Amino acid sequence: MPSQFAITYRFHLSEGAPVECTVSLDPRTMRIQTPLPATLPAWTALGYERCPNCTLDSDEHPCCPTAAHIVAPIKLFSQIPSFAQARVECVTAERTSFKDCTVAEGLSSLYGIYMTGSGCPVLKVLRPLVRYHLPFATRDETVYRAASLWLLGQYLREFNENETIDFSLRKLSAHYREIGEVNAAFARRIQSAVALDASLNAIVQLDYFAQSSTNFIENGLKDLRAMFSAWHD
Repeated sequence: MPSQFAITYRFHLSEGAPVECTVSLDPRTMRIQTPLPATLPAWTALGYERCPNCTLDSDEHPCCPTAAHIVAPIKLFSQIPSFAQARVECVTAERTSFKDCTVAEGLSSLYGIYMTGSGCPVLKVLRPLVRYHLPFATRDETVYRAASLWLLGQYLREFNENETIDFSLRKLSAHYREIGEVNAAFARRIQSAVALDASLNAIVQLDYFAQSSTNFIENGLKDLRAMFSAWHD
């Protein structure tokens, strides 16, 4: 197994050199390995706009791990407006994907990796999705992958003794509400950190995805039932 799993996002703007950001992750745990900046701004403190559902101990974690890891990319994109158009490349060892979109949409996909792999106790269950990252995913793709992740995770729990198994997706829906709380609080946190709005709008898009995914899951994934009709013949 390689020592790291890297995902690179490259933003080709209409002018200037491409803006590039690489996230290095532990290939087993999908935790971010990229070193933190030597000094961290005040808005990274755990108590600053702290998520209401945060379970971290402030003595052990003086800084929010997600905020600390996202300082570098926020600084990198701080002077780029969210509506700027770019060809955004996502490069992994297996393939390169690209999309012509706004900077905010590309950053939303990138920041999803940072938030999930940073060490946030609420978002950590989504780390397997980082290993099989799907850049620029739609809401429907996100829900399909999240439901598949949850059901596979429940199946694997059967190999551990005394584990409670839940295939109902009710807890998944509840967990997406928790994710929505994190996204909303994190958007408030970084408002003081950005000169322009690309990073802020990227987090807002993540929050929209979490909220709409919750509604989709709570409706029983009805839009997917016809697709799976062959399973019931």
